[in-house]
Amino acid sequence: MAGVSNKTITKTKPVWAGDFLSREHVLPGGVRLDATSFVAGPDGKKRAVAGTPVGKKNNETTWGPAADDDDQVRLLAFDSPDIDANADGDLYRPGGLVYTDKLPVTPSAAVLTKLKATYDCTTGGGY
Repeated sequence: MAGVSNKTITKTKPVWAGDFLSREHVLPGGVRLDATSFVAGPDGKKRAVAGTPVGKKNNETTWGPAADDDDQVRLLAFDSPDIDANADGDLYRPGGLVYTDKLPVTPSAAVLTKLKATYDCTTGGGY
């Protein structure tokens, strides 16, 4: 079940995030990822890396890879290395700075529009 993460948070940031991923930049409570929506890698584990756009419709309780028709779209703040074993995910807080050209996946135009409505999006930054 989704809950408050007790991970050690350091003052580091992934290349796509314009803010440090400290406590104030992560949504409290977390979300539940839908393991059936993610594709397994060569080792059989279903993963999602930090910066992956995830979404859901308003009537759904779990989040999967962002789709054009999702009502809510957010970004994963941290890696989820094995979603079958642990489906808890942490979301980057809306309003944070995002370098869209540095995301680990290229979102569709519709998903990018939703990300721009949720985050302060730009290109060319990061390191």
